[in-house]
Amino acid sequence: ACQSIRDGVCDAAIVIASATHFHPSGPIFRMNAGIASKMGRCATFSEDADGFLPSEGAAAIVIQRAAHAQCKPYARVRGCHVTQDGRSHGFFTPNPVAQKRLLTQSLQRASCVADDIDYHEGALLLSLI
Repeated sequence: ACQSIRDGVCDAAIVIASATHFHPSGPIFRMNAGIASKMGRCATFSEDADGFLPSEGAAAIVIQRAAHAQCKPYARVRGCHVTQDGRSHGFFTPNPVAQKRLLTQSLQRASCVADDIDYHEGALLLSLI
């Protein structure tokens, strides 16, 4: 969406994402693979973390050029970059060298430094206004 707006293909885009877990195959797979949280709660980056626990949610945003904005923007997209991180240790373990390269290239393309960024998802860099 960002590239299409930048290239003038469209004036705006509505980006919607959702994650739901209705089918029992996901939890069954995670339990059998030994990666499910035994506590049943999220403890990301904590010493208490004991496995993976997915969450559900939905979000929608409107992306458009600042000059065309109909209301006050919440954030500015500083840049976006897509890549495939190549070989890694497993599905839930991204390649750290490729992740660093992705973020470094994204920051360079956005002409900013890490301290300019308030939020990043993958390589979508947002600066809060």
